Amino acid sequence: MQMRRGWYRVGITLGMAALGLAILYLAMSRRVEAGIQVLSQTTLDDFSGGEFLRTGLADVGDGAVSLLRAGLSGEWITRVVTTGLTPRWGHAAVYTNGRIYVIGGLYDIAVPHALTATIVQSATVLDNHDLSSWATVSTNLTTIFTQGTAYGGVVLIDDLLYVIGGRRAPLLEPGIPQRQVAYARIRPDGSLSPFTSTAPLPTGLSDMAVVAWEGWIYVLGGLDENLQVTDTIYVAHPDPATGMIHGWTALSWTLPYPLFHHAAVVEQGYLYVIGGMTSTASSPLFEVWFAPLGPGTLQGPFTRTTSLDNNLVELAAIGYNGLLLTSGGLQSNLQDPSQDVRAGVIADGGPVITWTATSVITPPRHAHAMVVLPDGWVYVIGGLSQSNNQKVPLTHINAGRLGTEGMGLFVSNGRYLAPPFHLDRRRLLQALRLHGLRPDSTEIAVRYRTRPQDGFPWSDWSDWVALTGTGELTVSIPITTYVQSLQYELALTTSNPLTAPFLLNADLIYEMPDRPPTWMKMASPPDGAAVRPGDRITYTLVLTNDSGATLHGVRLQDDFPAGTELVEGSASASPALSWTVSLSGVIGELEAMGQGQVVSLTFAVTVTAGAGSIENTAYLYTDEFPPDPRIIRHPIAALTGTLDARPPSGGMVFPNDRITYTVRITNPAPVAIGPVEITGRLPVSTVLLPDETRGTGGTVFTDSFPDLRWTLPTLDAGAAAVLTVTVHVTDAPFIADGAWLTATAALSGAVPLPLGTVTHEARQPYAIQISKTDGKAAADIGEVLTYTITLTNTGWVTVTDIRITDTLVGWPWITFLDQPGSPQWITGGLVLGPQAAVSLTRQAQISLSANISDVIAFTNTVQVRSTGSAGFPIADHFEAYDATRLLGPDLVGAILPDSVLYDDRSTPRVLTFTVIVTNTGPGTARPLSGTLGCAPWWVLIGVKINGSPAATRYLTIPAWQLGPGESIQETLTVTSTEAISTLQAVVDAFAGLGDSARGCVMEIDEDNNATPVVWVGRGFRVFLPLVLRNP
Repeated sequence: MQMRRGWYRVGITLGMAALGLAILYLAMSRRVEAGIQVLSQTTLDDFSGGEFLRTGLADVGDGAVSLLRAGLSGEWITRVVTTGLTPRWGHAAVYTNGRIYVIGGLYDIAVPHALTATIVQSATVLDNHDLSSWATVSTNLTTIFTQGTAYGGVVLIDDLLYVIGGRRAPLLEPGIPQRQVAYARIRPDGSLSPFTSTAPLPTGLSDMAVVAWEGWIYVLGGLDENLQVTDTIYVAHPDPATGMIHGWTALSWTLPYPLFHHAAVVEQGYLYVIGGMTSTASSPLFEVWFAPLGPGTLQGPFTRTTSLDNNLVELAAIGYNGLLLTSGGLQSNLQDPSQDVRAGVIADGGPVITWTATSVITPPRHAHAMVVLPDGWVYVIGGLSQSNNQKVPLTHINAGRLGTEGMGLFVSNGRYLAPPFHLDRRRLLQALRLHGLRPDSTEIAVRYRTRPQDGFPWSDWSDWVALTGTGELTVSIPITTYVQSLQYELALTTSNPLTAPFLLNADLIYEMPDRPPTWMKMASPPDGAAVRPGDRITYTLVLTNDSGATLHGVRLQDDFPAGTELVEGSASASPALSWTVSLSGVIGELEAMGQGQVVSLTFAVTVTAGAGSIENTAYLYTDEFPPDPRIIRHPIAALTGTLDARPPSGGMVFPNDRITYTVRITNPAPVAIGPVEITGRLPVSTVLLPDETRGTGGTVFTDSFPDLRWTLPTLDAGAAAVLTVTVHVTDAPFIADGAWLTATAALSGAVPLPLGTVTHEARQPYAIQISKTDGKAAADIGEVLTYTITLTNTGWVTVTDIRITDTLVGWPWITFLDQPGSPQWITGGLVLGPQAAVSLTRQAQISLSANISDVIAFTNTVQVRSTGSAGFPIADHFEAYDATRLLGPDLVGAILPDSVLYDDRSTPRVLTFTVIVTNTGPGTARPLSGTLGCAPWWVLIGVKINGSPAATRYLTIPAWQLGPGESIQETLTVTSTEAISTLQAVVDAFAGLGDSARGCVMEIDEDNNATPVVWVGRGFRVFLPLVLRNP
């Protein structure tokens, strides 16, 4: 056995005796009979989870619980590491997670305005309770408390550190107390997150007291911004998730009177206010007041209790396990710091029973900080001392322990509430056994309470049971109850402050079965045997309690398996079982089942499922063991199958299409199955093709179309059979568009097994035939073309929402008479019934301005599309077109020979002749208007004399048009300075001179525009041929 060691250990006779007895006890072997288990609390760790009231842990044996000393256990240690710590006073300190943090304060007595430059410092508490070197935390308060803070408040709520108010300068003047509140999260590695500003105090405060309890912050009294002493108590409840404070509330309860420079402690649910001053000119107080706490409030006014024996301000105080401890402070003259340490023992109702002087601190000090660790170690840190009438800032740290060991007197009584004994599940308790040390003049009493199961309320406390006998004793308290948790509470008293009783260990003795009971689930047919729809299965559950202990809360639960039905009247059970049958299953229950007892439960079901397996799970529930399942499976000796089709299900079919259905049957069972019957139904709007109905075995009956039946005498284990049936969709006139063709198939039996459903949508296809003509292959300008358009619905469905788009190519030289402004004529909303036709006409006129130079033909295109939902068009749209060629003119000229008159005796010479122009083409000639300097009534005639251009003349076209076969003529006169021998005219020549090229009229033949050459002379001589005859 090992002792826990600090920096000192002062043995006393009682402690040594207890240690020896504990070693003797722990060296003894502990035997437990079969079926009995012991759960023990014997170490410091075991006991530390309890609640202590004037009691604490003792390093006796593996650990013990005893009464606290009424003060420090021994002397203060003054050799604590202070390396790196800045001298300071008016600061605050907190402890968490193995570290002490010092925040704020003043640090230089020679510089009256100096606040700590290193605002937050920390040190680690080592295993021997010395400290590591102090280090400045990288996170500081300078962004929120820009001038620092002293004589403020610091509290810790979980891992959140709050810094509240305080002075921003050492010398008190109006406005010096601050309102700021900041918080930071202490990380697992000891570093701080950046400080965050939160809701400020309603007024600036310094020299107040600040405590935290149950997640609430209490700010008590202090000096406000106007240096008035206040008795107000402000409270706030930080958000547990974010740490943010949303506001402060002033309680209706106040301090007994305005206070500052006082100390405050929360202990055992009470708020204690100690010492302080009532005004800046008053003397220190020695009074102590307390009030019961509630969440964010006080549950009553402050009550005065036992006072200190000295008037003190700027003292420090802590609470621990029902003790209050004060240290230091300025005494009545406000000049002399105190070295006194006082321990106050708290009674059950909150008052302080007495204050006891304990070991003094060195050096005396005030405005210091003090923290207590969970194990009772106390650290007094820094402060302001006095040497040679000079104030001296300190780094000195005193460390000591509050506890049960060491020197000092014991408190007279205390209580210890142990952490609950918690079992894995409900168990039958046997006894609570306590092993302790009870010297003369001491007493130990115990009481207990139980909880049947997690989540249930605790029972009432038992009566107190005194542990009789002195010296080392072991007392067993019989407890025969069936629970999951037990908690005990000790009351320790002594009438001799030099000695105290000790609890060395506590054992909870309970019954624990050696092993789970034996139980079986059986079935007939046995597990794994194949069953068929309609078969009966009988299940039997048999439980034997051979666990070595009594079983409690026994329940056999067997739910009816899916795919079965209970056989009425088949359930039965042993007389000892209380059993019920519900819609879901059978349950048999027994509150307690003795060792060797046997119970059974049975029932039967009928198989209703047609495939898969019957899986039945039964459970044994007991308070002693986890649920224990048993599973039985019976494969169903039934077939599996599918129904498929080509085209696949969900597709589209048309009249006279073929659909082939395929039924596939498989026997997955390990045995042959037979006979087998498959029934099906084909769509009514189909025609069976008998020659294409084929099966791999058995007989197919189709004489009751649309119903069919396929029978197989047997189907071997693991074998498959296939049936294909082909139909064609009925003719178009006998099926509605959009009709669903549905085929089904199923395995016959007590519970038919559907194999599937196949559906196809029948659609009526249609096409719209278009017949369109104007009856002309060619047309002249000005003609009106009449188009006859005939639409014929070739399908057997009424086609709705038909839209006709008629488009003229060649527009604007051809236009619709009724709609000249657009090349398209759209007609919508037409309806065509099955096999119906409709005709309509369109008239278009060729423009008089049309010319074969711009357009040689006109095309009329008709597109038809239906946007209705009825029927299924075989094309996106239907189209037809018609082309009409534009007829063109052909102008041919001639010079009338008899019209030529030539006078070569005059100067200039004069030539007169008549030209005739004839339109030999199929189309009307119309000169181009505004082109080449022509006019719509002109034909330009070019004159060539002696083969060279000589003159041009215009021939006027009556009515501006020259129809096919029509001609015009005109006598022309030209003059020439030269003798004229040949004459030629060119019809429709270019302006200026008539080349044989295009002129004012576009013709279908431009190569015949020149007339034959005419010879011209002044006179003629006729020479007769000389005929020589032979003599």
